[in-house]
Amino acid sequence: MGGRTFVDFWIRPPDVAVAKEMCKRASELGYSALVIEAPKPILDELKGSVKEHGLELYSKAVISAKTRSDVLKMVTKLRHSYDVITVHCLTRDAAL
Repeated sequence: MGGRTFVDFWIRPPDVAVAKEMCKRASELGYSALVIEAPKPILDELKGSVKEHGLELYSKAVISAKTRSDVLKMVTKLRHSYDVITVHCLTRDAAL
């Protein structure tokens, strides 16, 4: 693949079995890492499967906000718990 890194940023498995299958398939497709939106117990259980398939695992939280202040409060609260935080801006103010 010429040294390129491919990362899937939107993995949302319903359970551990599906998540493990997604890890296997991502590895077969040439992905290097997965960003997974799932509860901590699922993420903890996946760590072995991810390493088995030569992938890196990053945790993700998704938040929705109406104001910039809401974005900052939520990001401050979650930033040490997750590797990636996706923000759905519900208004223009939140996006600025």
